[in-house]
Amino acid sequence: MSQKPRALTLVLNHNARKPRLKPPNTEKLKKAIGPQSRIHVTKSLDDLDRLMKSWKQEDETLCFYGGDGSVARGLTSLIQHKGEGYTLPPVLAVRAGTINMLCSILGFREAPARTLERWQRNELDTLRQIPTIRVDVEGRKPVYGFIFAWGVGYRILRDYYDRSPNPDASDGAVVALRALGNAMLPNATQTPLFRAEELYLTIDGRAVACDPMRA
Repeated sequence: MSQKPRALTLVLNHNARKPRLKPPNTEKLKKAIGPQSRIHVTKSLDDLDRLMKSWKQEDETLCFYGGDGSVARGLTSLIQHKGEGYTLPPVLAVRAGTINMLCSILGFREAPARTLERWQRNELDTLRQIPTIRVDVEGRKPVYGFIFAWGVGYRILRDYYDRSPNPDASDGAVVALRALGNAMLPNATQTPLFRAEELYLTIDGRAVACDPMRA
């Protein structure tokens, strides 16, 4: 019996850092992932939601072409439409975003196209199980992913992305200088950037008995 060719669904986040600064050649991407695979370009969260709602290729590998934020956005949309009991497909991470910690954990330090070529050649044939994180914030729907910034890290990233539709290095420098200035204030822990919030931890549906964490 012949083995079914591997296939991959690549969800290209048009707004992720690398695709935004240097749009990838989709023809080269198609060649890298093979004829059995497909590419979907999403330019908004509505595009992503429509795709994840109709996505039925559960036996395929899923690649959110962006960084950690793109992976979280994609998984959140998929789980919201399919339910928390849905068995997630294999997820391939590539270094195509602003923050790529998941790739660093997995040892993927090369360009996205190189990772896709390695997948196509079956060099990436080992699945690693990483716990999915659910983050609940009052008044908002839960979000899902593998890695999240919180506390000061989250606020700095929020300020960076709020500066303009397409923030650049100059925006990053302004945010960093502002954070440094706030850190030097005598009442730094009372400022919006550094104030502490209570956090509670739940693992596999069970609350962890501990004092509230603060970040």
